[in-house]
Amino acid sequence: MDEVLKFNLKGKGASFSKPTYNSSSIIQTYPHIHKVALLGILGAIIGIDNTGYKRKKELPKFYKLLKDLKIAIAPKKLNFNKCVDVVTDTSGFSNKISPNVGSTYLINYEILINPSWDIYILGDGEYYNKIKKYILNRSAVFHPFLGRNHLFADLSEVEILNGEFSKELSKIDSFFISDNVVLDEDEILLNEKLYLFKDSMPISIDNRKIDGTDFMLNQYSIKSLTFSNIDVLKSEEDLFYCGDKVLYFI
Repeated sequence: MDEVLKFNLKGKGASFSKPTYNSSSIIQTYPHIHKVALLGILGAIIGIDNTGYKRKKELPKFYKLLKDLKIAIAPKKLNFNKCVDVVTDTSGFSNKISPNVGSTYLINYEILINPSWDIYILGDGEYYNKIKKYILNRSAVFHPFLGRNHLFADLSEVEILNGEFSKELSKIDSFFISDNVVLDEDEILLNEKLYLFKDSMPISIDNRKIDGTDFMLNQYSIKSLTFSNIDVLKSEEDLFYCGDKVLYFI
């Protein structure tokens, strides 16, 4: 049996910014927390800083140290309501290439309202044990937030569970990589209680270097992820059976 740390992660709001703007100049959020953002939260809890990311010549320190953690994310809802938060930037850096250098700048961030996810971390290694210790003790070196520093994260319902990997197929209770799983999608035509959510989200950071430089791309590596209660016909990865939940670790 393998050990798993499980907790609920929620907040009044969350914003995990996409690296693009829409036509309304709104910085859109990914619809759910993704693995890289979650690793950042775990890094904050145990006191890992972001120095590497600022230098751009190496991977962010939290990611370099925690990237091998196996994580399953189970949202409480398919979609969370959204709003737009207008932030005033008075630093002058946001518009330094505009004619009005140094003036204030309004930034529109898309915010998820009252998001909530159950998080599962597969027990393995030094950093898992450190994360487990901090979360079980309800402590943190840096206060975790959900993408923006005024959107505080709340961790609760902490449990240590046990489970095991199996080749047995079943519906999956967490996000999974779409290309690695085949669903019986014909079912959804016959049962209105079935659902299927699919979106492209980050699962890692690209560690390639920019040609001719020592600088890393440090861009998200994106995969299509699915969350669904449709039966699985085929999975390239063994599924993890943990109590009444079937998990896919990313």
